[in-house]
Amino acid sequence: MRDDRIKIINRQSREVAVTLPYAQHPVDNPVHIEKLKEIEGHKWNPEQKCWIFPRSNDTIKSLLDIFKGENVWIPAYRRQGPFSTTGGRANLSAGCCA
Repeated sequence: MRDDRIKIINRQSREVAVTLPYAQHPVDNPVHIEKLKEIEGHKWNPEQKCWIFPRSNDTIKSLLDIFKGENVWIPAYRRQGPFSTTGGRANLSAGCCA
């Protein structure tokens, strides 16, 4: 069974990891890839098949804008700080980058 969710994970290393459902075949959606490459500090991790970004409020805002309306999964135990949502909007006031 294929998992078609986009996953945004807040990592302990002060990074954000994004896993796309087509991570094995990134050419399947060049629009997302091009938008992700516009975020400063982006890098592709071929071993984990995910995009890595420095954790900042600007990064979180950019990711939420890129994937607005998409099937995005954020682990419940990590929905604090920049990942908490109210009425479909991200709560970026928690200072994730302190």
